[in-house]
Amino acid sequence: MKALEALLDVPAETILSLVVFSGSAVFKTRMPGNVTAGGGYVCYIESFREPVLNDFQVQEAMERIETGRLAPNRETHCQHVEQLKARFEPSAKRTCPECESDMVLHTVKRGANAGNRFWGCSAYPKCRQVEVDGCYINAKKLPS
Repeated sequence: MKALEALLDVPAETILSLVVFSGSAVFKTRMPGNVTAGGGYVCYIESFREPVLNDFQVQEAMERIETGRLAPNRETHCQHVEQLKARFEPSAKRTCPECESDMVLHTVKRGANAGNRFWGCSAYPKCRQVEVDGCYINAKKLPS
């Protein structure tokens, strides 16, 4: 969703997620409306009545997606796999997306999250960028 948001230059609320399980998937608990199995996605999509994009914006979005896409070949597949491995490798070097300083691995010492680990910018307190579970957050914007 973040990739589409950036590529299409649209507000976050414009893009909605939809997860569809296929085959013999059986849910053991109640799922939110945007998580379905088989053809259940049709009802979810049809539940929306207000257009989010006009015809021109839809066409423009389709063109951006097509032209912004990497060639589907072995080389780009391998690059993608390596990027994913690096992203989730605990010892991988990380760079702050805000100021390009190194990110440093920290462990929460007290509170409800004690013991949890996160990446923080080495330029703290000047830069308060934090990465938790692969998502970057500016700590200045976190609720106290």
